[in-house]
Amino acid sequence: MNKTSIRAYLSLFGAKSDIDKSKSSLILFFKEKKINEYLFLETRVDSGLNLFDSKDVESYFVEEVLEKLFDKISTNLDLPFLKSKFPFIDYRIEVVISIYNNESPSIFLNNKTIKFLNSNNLEIEFDIYQYSGNL
Repeated sequence: MNKTSIRAYLSLFGAKSDIDKSKSSLILFFKEKKINEYLFLETRVDSGLNLFDSKDVESYFVEEVLEKLFDKISTNLDLPFLKSKFPFIDYRIEVVISIYNNESPSIFLNNKTIKFLNSNNLEIEFDIYQYSGNL
């Protein structure tokens, strides 16, 4: 039986041309910082990069997953420097919640989370998917 899970990651996205021209510089930057958790993605209209993907974590608490993500970002990444080096790229925290069998996870943002988002000038996006029955 599937359980409710939450996945969070830092998303860098922008015009395909902006990401393409920065790709080698970004990879070099990540190697210097010893960051191995990244994935480049493309759609028809834009390109992006996921950093520090938590994968699916069985949890009912968004805060629990976000706290681990923020620790990784704070410890491993100088976000203000990255944003100054690549100002044409947009930065956002993505949270994907998969709800099974009418469970109800908590979507609560505590002061620590709000301060982190504010101090790093980050937006947060929630994608919520609800499934019923056994998949």
